[in-house]
Amino acid sequence: MFLAAATVNYGDAFVYQSARTLSMRIPYETPWRRHTKVPVARPGVHALSSLRVNQHLSGSVISLYEGTGHRKLFVDVGVTRTDARGRHFPVFGMVRLQGPYQNKTYTYGQQVQDLYVRAVFPEPARLFLSLTPVYKRPVSDGAGEPLPVHRLQDLKVGMPLLNATVVSVTDNYCFLDAGVVRGQTEAEHVKMMHDGGKGGEKGTPRRRLRHPKPRPLIGRLYRGDLLEQYALTDKFRTATTKAILTPGMSLPVYVKGVHLDSWQYSLTVDPGMTEEKAAALKEERKAQLKAQASKQPVDALLIGESRKGVITKILPGGVKVGIGVKITGFVPLDSVSEAYGEEIKDLSRVLVVGGRLQVEVDEVSDDGERIDLRCLEVFPQVVSTKKTVGKAGKAEQASGRRKESVGKGAKKGEQKRISNPSYDDDNDDDDYGDDEDDYDRLGYDDEW
Repeated sequence: MFLAAATVNYGDAFVYQSARTLSMRIPYETPWRRHTKVPVARPGVHALSSLRVNQHLSGSVISLYEGTGHRKLFVDVGVTRTDARGRHFPVFGMVRLQGPYQNKTYTYGQQVQDLYVRAVFPEPARLFLSLTPVYKRPVSDGAGEPLPVHRLQDLKVGMPLLNATVVSVTDNYCFLDAGVVRGQTEAEHVKMMHDGGKGGEKGTPRRRLRHPKPRPLIGRLYRGDLLEQYALTDKFRTATTKAILTPGMSLPVYVKGVHLDSWQYSLTVDPGMTEEKAAALKEERKAQLKAQASKQPVDALLIGESRKGVITKILPGGVKVGIGVKITGFVPLDSVSEAYGEEIKDLSRVLVVGGRLQVEVDEVSDDGERIDLRCLEVFPQVVSTKKTVGKAGKAEQASGRRKESVGKGAKKGEQKRISNPSYDDDNDDDDYGDDEDDYDRLGYDDEW
């Protein structure tokens, strides 16, 4: 259903659009084909050819398109292109809704203030936008020396990457640019082009490479790996990754795992990481997942039952506690204060992740998705071993586990990954497979 008429704002120029023109401009079944077909009377505020990556824009929502992989938002940011006859055509920007934005509701005409240019393609007249600034990898350091570049296939477990730069930070993960690329390095690419792309010997066929140019790859550092190195005080034990690291910081890291099939790699701050140690951590992780799968169902709980629990997360209004069932329970702040014997304003000063509480089941919701607990006793909060810290920080992993299911757009017999927002909030330590929305939002996907 289209509006009878609409007024499109290009700065000081207001262009009146009829109902038929507006219907052709709204991108529905074929967004990229329809929105460039109808010329407008005057040029827009920005010419498509003049835009630069990371340029800040704002505009109004034109349409929300349900794509096969992600929802796509088309926004009118006042950009036009000019053809050979001097006619001006509007170009709508496309935003891939990922991460915290994938379930957000947008309506026609809604204003979006913070948009950043991610990529510009003048010939097909396409404009890609992002809701967050796009990271651009520097090619040299402050002294003018080129930064080291490593191919993904050359990485080894334990290999030092001492000039990694923090790009993005979430509560449980840190994404770093460690100078790793997929494909060839710049020097190899130049040499191949100089040699004509041949394999070396005269008469050998031309090499066919899927990604001949170097494409940047972002590594991921898990919060648990960081805290094992820096957890010298209770402050760091209870802090999130955001409280410890900020974008732009330089951090010495080491390779923890390399995954060539998915073009990804994981990092650690442990200089003693070896293949044997990484394999042992992987086996420990499998054992923890098996233990999580064998936990009791929520139906096994009885109202008034007393259990010992492990603190998995500290919140301003209470704490989440694992009590041996498949979801964690919640203990409010006033209940902890009553058991502690005095009023507590900041729970992080009294409790630590991994500490133990004696709790009583107060209420279980009808759908079994919420457990309310009452604190009976606060045990001494001592977390001294790596094993205890690891289990405490990962007790909530099963509830947000991402599932593989046949999704829209998947071929017959194949499975397509379905993103689950709650999965990004867990405390697991598996090697990738989650937080891919944060990874894509940096601009290093196949369309970049």
